[in-house]
Amino acid sequence: MTGEEKEVCLVLANNNLFTQVRDQLRNHFTLENVPDIEKTASKIRQRNVLCLIAGIDDTPETTLQQLSLFIEQFPTIPIITIVDGNNFDLILSCGKIGVNEVLINTELDKIKENIFMALNRRQFWRLHKLGLDTTNCSERVKRALEIIESRCNKIKFVRDIAAELRITPATISRIFKQELNVGIKNCLNFYKIRRAVQ
Repeated sequence: MTGEEKEVCLVLANNNLFTQVRDQLRNHFTLENVPDIEKTASKIRQRNVLCLIAGIDDTPETTLQQLSLFIEQFPTIPIITIVDGNNFDLILSCGKIGVNEVLINTELDKIKENIFMALNRRQFWRLHKLGLDTTNCSERVKRALEIIESRCNKIKFVRDIAAELRITPATISRIFKQELNVGIKNCLNFYKIRRAVQ
């Protein structure tokens, strides 16, 4: 995967629900609708997937079974399910199979927060634990970190940071990783998530 690839949230839902989710998230994430759970595996191999958003409606048993297999295959990708709030058994079943966040379909306005919470619990917490020490870093890496910290919500690609530093995306990615032992894309995502939940 290159630093130029966009991160996406995959959405497994009918067109109506996908439209509602897209309306809530269009300014925060790139969304891609997938027709069924089998198609998600190929998408994950092609793209940098942040999470899977799954609407559970018509056949909950089949969907839960497929989500359970997905969790086994891709345990680091958070899953947010959208369910009917009147189906308490379904909500419990989602928790039992390991779904990260369960959102009731009448509360779609909270989906952004649910995604940020799921992502925050993912691997990005380790950046906070590392306490990035920049004392021995080059000026380029220090400047890249300043750019990320100050404008993380406006930066979409590593190439945006590289352009400002007048170096290639591959170069800044390499030296950032060498000097801080953290990928620049992971660092950028961490700051985006932290800013969003503040």
